[in-house]
Amino acid sequence: LPYPKGILQELAPKVIEGLLGLTPEQKQKIFSLAEEWIYEKDLMFYFKDPEFQKFFESYNLAGRLYKLPQNFMGDYLALANANLGGGKTDFFIKQNILFQSQLDEEGTVSNHLSLVREHLGNLAKYSWYKVPNQNYLRIFTPKEARIQNISGVFEKKIQPPLNYEKNGYLSDPLVVKIESTAKEFLNYPLLTAFEESEKNVFGMWSKVQAGKSSKTAVDYTRTLPSSLKDGDAYQFIFEKQSGSSSSYKFELSAPVGFKWQENNLPVFEYETADPPGRLIIDLT
Repeated sequence: LPYPKGILQELAPKVIEGLLGLTPEQKQKIFSLAEEWIYEKDLMFYFKDPEFQKFFESYNLAGRLYKLPQNFMGDYLALANANLGGGKTDFFIKQNILFQSQLDEEGTVSNHLSLVREHLGNLAKYSWYKVPNQNYLRIFTPKEARIQNISGVFEKKIQPPLNYEKNGYLSDPLVVKIESTAKEFLNYPLLTAFEESEKNVFGMWSKVQAGKSSKTAVDYTRTLPSSLKDGDAYQFIFEKQSGSSSSYKFELSAPVGFKWQENNLPVFEYETADPPGRLIIDLT
């Protein structure tokens, strides 16, 4: 097909035809699976009609990121991976994510995030699974987040294949708005920060060869609206990238001398390979 995604146009009528021919039992199975896909944010909806869109957004079914309230006493994290120039290697990437967060009594939150990516494409049959995986990672954080250190990133320079302006291409206003907020760091030249969806976003490249593994680590901090005291509520929110598959471990440490009421321990741990689309952990 001359159009790379043309297979979808050919496939869609067949899928619809198959769905219409399902038995009641098969339809119930599809509904059960759809409910699971929606819960894990692997199935989302978009409508051009504003009222339809607003309705689905009210039920967190339209993909919009969580809007943090004013004076948010907590932390937020979302990760977005994009394989660019790495063949079809995502199919053979195994990713483990560790997020460690330490609070102090003054209200400073110090975070350490590490992503270990193992490339198993060397075991694959076809060449497009064996090329290096080149991943552009975006880390969505609260606006107050400030970078402290990064490691395990590489420099990737992209040359436009043509002069878009000269050839009459139009600029997407949303992309222009996001790019206008981009800033670079003298101490971390391989890192770019920008604002998107009312979040502070850190963007960087990582790379892993077939048969190898790589580790990207990021340290950053943020300051809560007020200091912490006994009985205060604290909330951690994580949003999963749609369709992604990873193992996650979250370790949230209370200020020295404090314990979490929910588990009577100074560290609250949450580990899963199958999180909901939006994970909310309420602590005291």
